[in-house]
Amino acid sequence: MKKTLFIAVFSILAASCGILFDNTTPEEEKALAESVSKSVSDMDFRIDVSTVLPMVGPAIQTFGEYFLEIRDGKVTSYLPFRGTSTIASFGGPSGIEFEDYPIKPKVSGQRKKDTPTRIRFDAESGSDKWEVTIEIWDNGTASIDCNNAYKSPMRYQGNLRTSIEED
Repeated sequence: MKKTLFIAVFSILAASCGILFDNTTPEEEKALAESVSKSVSDMDFRIDVSTVLPMVGPAIQTFGEYFLEIRDGKVTSYLPFRGTSTIASFGGPSGIEFEDYPIKPKVSGQRKKDTPTRIRFDAESGSDKWEVTIEIWDNGTASIDCNNAYKSPMRYQGNLRTSIEED
């Protein structure tokens, strides 16, 4: 019985190794890096959030409903807020929601090997003012940090979707 169980578990692990390891070629990595770089320099991209990392409480996995998008010098987002606040807020969005809010992003770190591109800007969601920092890696992974003077900071992780990859 133990031998059969061991063989079954080993077979499943061996079969899943192809899924666990990234099999991209250097050419594919270079093409992805160029696509990411172009989207960032054009400020034309969307980040689909897969993980919400509040400063208090556990990480939360999401399934495509949350995002941050930058197009035409404006930011739109639908991000949950799962933190604490030192002030009471009445009405307004329950999360961090920007709707075509005009931004003046500051970009740093672009095109340096093994360093993310950082994009910083300020935006308002209801009566809340947020400082937003986005880090985008050449492989298309991204993180979003949102800081507010009266609320606990939030971090989001996800993947960049370039304008080429749109539905």
